[in-house]
Amino acid sequence: MRSQHLACQSRRLSRPLMIEMLEERCLLSYTFTKIADTSDGLSNFGQAPALNNAGTVAFLADSGSPDVGACLYTGHGRKLTPIACEGLLREHLDSFCAITDDGTVAFVLRSGRKEAILTGSGGPIATLYSTQNALFYTFGSPAFNNAGTVAFWAATPATSFPWIIFAGDGGPGTIIDRSDVFWFTQFGTFPSLNSGGTVAYVLLFRPIPPLQPFDAINIGDGQTTTPLYSSRDGFFRTLGDPVVNDAGTVAFFATLAPSGSGIFAGDGGPVQTIATTGSVFSGFAAAPSLNDRGIVAFLATLTAGGDGIFTGPDPEADKVIATGDALFGSSVTELHFFRQGLNDTGQVAFFARLDDGTSGIYRADPENLSPQAAHEWAAAVRNPVRVEISALAGIRIGDANQPVPSATLLLPPQVWQTQVGQGSPVPMSASTQHRATDTIFVGTHRTQPLECARGLELERLGDEFA
Repeated sequence: MRSQHLACQSRRLSRPLMIEMLEERCLLSYTFTKIADTSDGLSNFGQAPALNNAGTVAFLADSGSPDVGACLYTGHGRKLTPIACEGLLREHLDSFCAITDDGTVAFVLRSGRKEAILTGSGGPIATLYSTQNALFYTFGSPAFNNAGTVAFWAATPATSFPWIIFAGDGGPGTIIDRSDVFWFTQFGTFPSLNSGGTVAYVLLFRPIPPLQPFDAINIGDGQTTTPLYSSRDGFFRTLGDPVVNDAGTVAFFATLAPSGSGIFAGDGGPVQTIATTGSVFSGFAAAPSLNDRGIVAFLATLTAGGDGIFTGPDPEADKVIATGDALFGSSVTELHFFRQGLNDTGQVAFFARLDDGTSGIYRADPENLSPQAAHEWAAAVRNPVRVEISALAGIRIGDANQPVPSATLLLPPQVWQTQVGQGSPVPMSASTQHRATDTIFVGTHRTQPLECARGLELERLGDEFA
């Protein structure tokens, strides 16, 4: 690695290393941004706000005007942008919407027997699909990616396949999966969609005896369908609607055999347990969120009482916010969170009701996480990155095709490390002996008690460590 080297017992590492994101290892602190609340004249907020990577939140609320009615809004913490309003036309906006990084919102509008999946960003509304198409009878809420594709559950007039999972951008589209002619196969109504067009959904097989029912989490793209997890394996009893990220990992709620429930994640291999019922949690909302860094956020009820939004099993280290916490001069009495409430920078959007009677939509922001740092970390997770390590120079992070000098250089005291068998990070030192399983930490925002926010694990590509 040129003239720079990392002491690895008695041998020199001569190949580039790869890094991958690990879970948060330190207690994060958050600041909070009010997106909108009842002090703005709004009321009856939808309890499933959707958040994009720019920090913009989409949500439903009553405008306070009888002529305008409920509206779908977007906001970043300053002015609000109306996307669509119900008005006096007896139209009904679904509160479960989705938003892309450029601020375009996909949503369902129901008007009498007519339904449509629409998109808008504050200007003209575009219709992607409607029940005037002979294929659709009614729609579930859409997932939406940055390519402009939506994925959704739909009922059809066809007796041979009454329910489908569908994806498209307004054109002919693709049937990802369909129910069988006997109506044994059903689907969850909240499929998920990643940027590559992969759709994740739960399949519910409910036959007549002696056939045995089961749940399965599948992914598909219209060409192939792959089951990832199933209740037939004996570990899960029932499975909830999954959310999928760009790496193909899904996160989901499940009940366990014989008892209990939890939040889980995986790509079809050994399942990762995020949190389960027991001494800490007594229950979970069935709609976790998953970002492209692999972080899972979920709403849970605490065994000790109250609810909270968490990113892991530790009720303190992994807490975003919980009932009883202070928020804008009052305390939280009620929380709601849905699957698009977490973005790649770690921000969390949620509904809260406060002890003083205020209610609204708020965003939790990891403290001291700059937009530039957030962008770099999001990019690093989506692509393999080359790193060059020096105890004196720090860690370089950049695209695998870039010359190393053009990559981002992270200097001490940003760089910390954890040795094998040690739980607390320490500053990187030239005299420290390194092992293959050592973990390097890079501090990008303030944490408690150390500056050690993001975890990077070294993966050997060539020479072995001594």
